[in-house]
Amino acid sequence: PIKDYDLPVVFVDYCDARSYCADQGKHLCGRIGGVAGGWIITNPDLDEWMNACVGPSKTTYPYGNNYDATKCLADTSPTSPPPERPGTHAGCVGGFPKVYDMVGNVYEWTEQCSAGDTYCSVRGDGVGAAGTRCDNTNSYPLLYRNTVTGFRCCR
Repeated sequence: PIKDYDLPVVFVDYCDARSYCADQGKHLCGRIGGVAGGWIITNPDLDEWMNACVGPSKTTYPYGNNYDATKCLADTSPTSPPPERPGTHAGCVGGFPKVYDMVGNVYEWTEQCSAGDTYCSVRGDGVGAAGTRCDNTNSYPLLYRNTVTGFRCCR
């Protein structure tokens, strides 16, 4: 049976996510080199999250250039499906081996924040083909929390 600790951590705001990553000796994914700030999300040569999603092949989706609704947990309903254990969808592998669920499953806070750090980017989840692209992004206020927003740490 799936235990709670098998699921992505959700209902955390940006500050919680950033603090957890720092406690682990890591950081929220941002600019390559660990520099915070800026909106460079579509360039995998400059953005850690995007680089992990597309890998060296620089594909549109983590698994290739053509959308496949069966590869990842895609949110196609009016209400979001509950998060699943990472790796449940074996075909939903990012640009590198064992980097699961870069799209689908849950949104992930990143270090990409607006001027004044009032909103930060979340990546990963999405509705349908356009939403599950590696370059899809949304932004939320720093203290926003919901049941489908978590995080991924980079190092």
